[in-house]
Amino acid sequence: MAEFTGTANDALYYTNSTLLRSRYRLPTPQEVRAGAPVGLKRGRYVATNVIFPLLNIFVKFGPSVLQSEAESLRFVREKLGNRVPVPEVYGWYQDSKEAILFMDLVEGITLQEQWPSLSREEKEGVYQDIKGIVEALRTLRQDKGREFIGAISHGPLPENAFK
Repeated sequence: MAEFTGTANDALYYTNSTLLRSRYRLPTPQEVRAGAPVGLKRGRYVATNVIFPLLNIFVKFGPSVLQSEAESLRFVREKLGNRVPVPEVYGWYQDSKEAILFMDLVEGITLQEQWPSLSREEKEGVYQDIKGIVEALRTLRQDKGREFIGAISHGPLPENAFK
C-alpha cells in the first residue's frame, strides 16, 4: 500500500492488482512530483506523465486527472479482458494540489510514431484491430433500471473542453 493516506472520497487503491498483491508500494505524491521533468510548463488541462521503470509504473498527474478515468479503465479491463487493451490501474489519489493516476507501464512505439512507416496491409490490420475494439466496447450494457449518461460513478461527466 502507498505510504500516504486517503479517505474513500479522495483515494482508490486496487489492492487486488498485481503490483499491490506483490507487496510493492505506490510512489508517494512527493516522489511523483519529484519525477516530473525539470522546467516542464504545466497547463491546467494537461496531465504530466512520470515513469517509474523499476516498478513498471506509468503515472499521470495534474488537476485534470479524474477518478472516473481510473474507474473506467478498470471497468473495461475487468469486463472485456484482453479484447480491449487497457493498462492495469493500481490506484488513484487526490490531494490538495492535483490528482494522481497509477497504472501499468505499456512500453513500445506509439501508433502515431509508427503510422508513416506502415504498409497498406499493416494499416488495414490496424483498422481491423480498432474495429474489434469498438465492437467489444459496444457489447457493454448498463444494468436495467440504472441507465444514465455521465461518469461511471453515475455523477456528471466533466469535460475540460467546455470550461
